[in-house]
Order: sequence, then structure tokens, then C-alpha cells
Amino acid sequence: MLNENEYVVDNLKKAGLTYEEAKIYLFLNENPKKNEEELASALGFDHHKLKDVLASLKAKGLIQVVDHDKYDVTPPSKALDLLINVKVKHMELELTELKRRLSAIKDALESKYWESHY
Repeated sequence: MLNENEYVVDNLKKAGLTYEEAKIYLFLNENPKKNEEELASALGFDHHKLKDVLASLKAKGLIQVVDHDKYDVTPPSKALDLLINVKVKHMELELTELKRRLSAIKDALESKYWESHY
């Protein structure tokens, strides 16, 4: 059984975050206004990886820089809406591609169906 933090991380991953992004978002949500050194120390991430993940979270609108060198999260209500909107757009693109692919094979399937049934 997952503990509460594992459950949150798991669902943030399902919403499109990486494991590292989810861990940092969750940590900052509970421990606001931390600098890179504090984050690296608390989470055990090397500085290069940490910088990449922070840049990704910032680009997604899920964190921002405050007080010149500290990071804080976008409030969860807004952040989760952002994640949902991105996930929905991604799923819509996948559905459009699936429809295109199925349409492309429909004629071949129909032809084989009619040949084998009549």
C-alpha cells in the first residue's frame, strides 16, 4: 500500500510529471522558498539534475523563483489545473492520431470482411 506521499507522487506522474518533478513539487509544497542547495541536500539530487528538473517545472508553470534564488510552488489548485489541461491536450492529440490510423486501415479491413463473408 502506498503512503500518502507515494500516492501523490504516483498521481502527479500519471498527470505527466517525471518522478523527480513530482518529488520536488511535493517537497516545495510542504517546504516553501528553498534554494537549490537546500533542495539538493533535502532530496539527494545532484546539482546538474536538479537544475534541469527545476527548469522543467518552471517552464510548465508549476514553480517560480522568489526572493532572487529560492523556489516556491504555484498553488496546487492552479498547478493541477495546468497539468490536467496539458494532459487533456495530449490525449486529444493521441485520439486524433488513433482516429487517423484507424481510418487508414478501415478500407482494408472492410474489403477483407466482405471478401470473406460473401
